[in-house]
Amino acid sequence: MEIKLVDEQSFCDALEIYRASWIESHRRICNSSFLENRDYEGFLRKKMGTLWLISDIIPVGVFSLTDENFGDLYIRPDCQGRGYGTACIRFAMETMPRLRLTVLSDNRAAIALYEKMNFRFTGNDALLRDGLWEREMVYTEN
Repeated sequence: MEIKLVDEQSFCDALEIYRASWIESHRRICNSSFLENRDYEGFLRKKMGTLWLISDIIPVGVFSLTDENFGDLYIRPDCQGRGYGTACIRFAMETMPRLRLTVLSDNRAAIALYEKMNFRFTGNDALLRDGLWEREMVYTEN
């Protein structure tokens, strides 16, 4: 398994993973037109220099890491549940003694993973729409 900064050479792999994973994870809350027309490339281009790619024979996931902010963790839908998300989080924990992230309140799998990795809710939540919150979590090295 390898984790490296995304560069121009690996950008297309990162974009493919991000787009497929974002669509899958947001399908329940966004309409299909929005999902198809979202500017995935523009969003990722703004993250260059902070965007990481995890590969294991093939590229399987992306995440961003800036200062103490960990985010945009997306694992290919067909590769989820194999420990890649955990590996990304461990990498970030080894890099930063304190990490902050946000997660959608209905993303139970991600919340369970973050709690397993000792992230805790801060209480800083933002209502996105009826019943859907963006919830902040933090990890502090003991």
